[in-house]
Amino acid sequence: MHCALHYLASFGHEDTTFREYAGYMNIIAAELEAAIRENRGLSLSYQPILNISDRRIDSAEALLRWHHHELGLVSPVRIIPLAEQAGLMNKLGDWVLTEVCRQYREIPNCSLSINVSPQQLEQEGFADNIVMTLEHARCNGRQLEIEITENHQLNNTNHVRKNIRQLHDLGITIALDDFGSGYADIHYLYQYEFDKVKMDRSLIAQLGKNKKNDLLVESLIRVLHEMDISVTAEGVESEVQLRMLEKLQCDRIQGFIISSPIEASKLTTFIQAYRQ
Repeated sequence: MHCALHYLASFGHEDTTFREYAGYMNIIAAELEAAIRENRGLSLSYQPILNISDRRIDSAEALLRWHHHELGLVSPVRIIPLAEQAGLMNKLGDWVLTEVCRQYREIPNCSLSINVSPQQLEQEGFADNIVMTLEHARCNGRQLEIEITENHQLNNTNHVRKNIRQLHDLGITIALDDFGSGYADIHYLYQYEFDKVKMDRSLIAQLGKNKKNDLLVESLIRVLHEMDISVTAEGVESEVQLRMLEKLQCDRIQGFIISSPIEASKLTTFIQAYRQ
């Protein structure tokens, strides 16, 4: 997609260029659909998450990668908008869930989280589909976490509430991702039942550098705990950030200070080694 954006920028804004760009993106979307259908070129890596209280890795986030013949390794930041625009989010989400269920047996005593877009959560029957996938794979819902990404505002509150309620009934943990990055964070907290909040890396990056930011993070953690919501800090990269988050009684941290994303086959070994 970066290639397409560069292509567009290099040609001005004539109608012809937009048509060429749209045609290029249609080709990329068709290739993504083929990759999903043929189970080709897509893969998952997992970023470990540390429980601060006992210094154990107790969960990991599944991160989607697409190995494209022209664009190289494509990250979720570029895949998801394309999938949403092309109407492929349900198919892509099914692929991710099926793959996580296939791999979870290799990763004992560790919850695995998947990212779900508002577009998916707003669909009637979304939770039913997850139930069927879990049953088919004989997976325990208590080992699954769903992170709701904030790429656009949640609508259709009745379907969202129903889906979240069904997922909770399965023992699935529901997390609000990128908290503090925009849209309707605070509004979501009292409108929907979240078990966990993942604090956006933009807040964590300023820890120890900006007093107002530090006070904001401290206040958010305290309020979330009072609401019985656990807090995970994303994008933790330094010992200073880790020490401050520990002092503020943040529950978990995720970031390069723990590990970059790793293959499923290496995750169990990493978890065991980290506990030594």
